[in-house]
Amino acid sequence: MSWVDQQDEIDDPETDDTYAAVRFASDFSIKFGESTTYDNDFVVFDNVSDLDDFNFRMDNGLAVSMSEALALKLGLTFLYDNIPALREIALFDLAGTPIGTVIVENDELDTILTVSLVVNFGPK
Repeated sequence: MSWVDQQDEIDDPETDDTYAAVRFASDFSIKFGESTTYDNDFVVFDNVSDLDDFNFRMDNGLAVSMSEALALKLGLTFLYDNIPALREIALFDLAGTPIGTVIVENDELDTILTVSLVVNFGPK
C-alpha cells in the first residue's frame, strides 16, 4: 500500500491528484539450453478509491550469450495506463499560422523495443 501525490503537467479535473494505491509485481525467468534466457517483469499499480485508474508495466527480455563475456538482448516493454494523462497540441491554419491549442489524452498503450549488447564483467 502506498500514498500517491502526483502533479500532472496538465491537470485533469476528473481525476484525483492524491490517493491510496496498491501495487502487485511478479518476476519470472527461465533458461533455454546453455545460452538463451527469457525474463519477464510485470507490475500493476491501482488506485484504491477508483479501480478504473490503474496502469501496468510489462518488461520482456530474451538474451542470447555469444561468449562468456558478451550477450545480445532483445527487449519488449508494454506500458499501459487505463486513464492516460492529458497533453496540449498546437493548432495551425492552412497557412501554418498558430491559431490555438487543444487538450487530448495520451495513448493508453506505449510499446518500446530495444536491442542491447550486454557485457559481463563479473566472475564466472
